Order: sequence, then structure tokens, then C-alpha cells
Amino acid sequence: MKSKIIVGPSVPQGNRKILPIIARMLLRLSKWRVTGSIPNEQKIIVIGAPHSSMIDGYYVLLAVLSLDVKVKFLAALWTFSRLPILDSLFPSSQNNPDEYGVRWPLGWLQGILMRRLGGIPVERLSASGAVDKLVATINEIDKIVLMLAPEGGTEPSEKFKSGFYVLSSKLDLPILPIQFDYKNRHFNLLEPFYTTGNREKDMTDIRQLFHGIEGKNHTFIA
Repeated sequence: MKSKIIVGPSVPQGNRKILPIIARMLLRLSKWRVTGSIPNEQKIIVIGAPHSSMIDGYYVLLAVLSLDVKVKFLAALWTFSRLPILDSLFPSSQNNPDEYGVRWPLGWLQGILMRRLGGIPVERLSASGAVDKLVATINEIDKIVLMLAPEGGTEPSEKFKSGFYVLSSKLDLPILPIQFDYKNRHFNLLEPFYTTGNREKDMTDIRQLFHGIEGKNHTFIA
């Protein structure tokens, strides 16, 4: 199936030539499609769920590149220099989440690529004040599409972290929900959500948007 999506002219673009073509080809070969629209806003908070597998990142990357949208995303510090590996082999990672995985000779190149793709490293052991730092950073940027995983990781969870909501509220930015629908191999971009100030109700309404969507490893139940 062909992807059908509308990207507003104010949305930051990557202006890439070759990568979007390759990404669209790989998406087509994987039988994934992207539908919906990205609102005509210079700054947007994007949330995607259910996020239940590391492979989600690969398909999301293809989707983003296929649209030639320039995004920023938060990623654990270890993903900028280390390779994922079983905790049972490297038990030290259980004590320090910033040292998950194992170092390798090309870790420096991994860090460069992550940043070029829009990655913002997050230290899990010193997360205090992270939201306020992000608010300050975003206020200094003219255009940004910030992608966040509301579940906070790949472990099955029916609850959402509140970071994305706090950012949206403090910066008065729309939230763009994206369903990761593995059953139909479909990235479905929903209508933008605007916070009302009623945090409890808003979070419930947002979670309902993902109810019944089948991820790679679990189905989200609101």
C-alpha cells in the first residue's frame, strides 16, 4: 500500500535528496505505510505508541526519512556509544542504566550518527530538571519536531510518562499522536491534541487514542 501523508510547509524539513527515496523503497519492501498529516506548526511534540521493541526505531527512522522531516528525539546516553547486549553478560549495566550494553571501537561514530539523526542524549541517573532543560532548549530553537516515547521504554506498560504532557503545556505546543500498528503495518498520524489544563482527563483521553493498537510485542490497553 502507498503512504499518503500531508506535511505542513512550516514543518522543519531535512532537504535530503537520496535518503527519502531509499527510505520509501525500504518501507514499501517492508509493507509498512504512513498516513495522516503533520500540522502546519513550527514546533510539535510527537508521541508514538505502543513502543514495545527496539525494532520500532528502525521503522520509525524509515518513516521519518521517507517524509524528509527533520526531527529531534530523546535517547538513553548509552545508545550514543555502546551496543545493546544481554544484562546477564554485563551485570554492571543493571546498576547504572547509562552504562547499559558494551563499548566498541566505533562508538565515537555511533555518537556522531545519533546526533546527526536528531538524537538528544539523556542521562537516566541524573534526570532531575531534565524537563526544564528541554523547555529552555526548545525555546531557543525556531523550528523543532520532538519525538518522544510516552511509555518511557519497551517494557509493556498501560501508563504514560508525563514528560511529553508537561512539555506541551509549558510551551503551548500541539501533541501529534502516532499509532504504531504492527497488525496492519501502519503508522497512523492522528489529529493533533491540544492540552486543556485538566491533566488527568487529558492523559486519559490521549491513552484512549492508542487503545487496542497492537505493537510488536504487546497490545496497548488504556
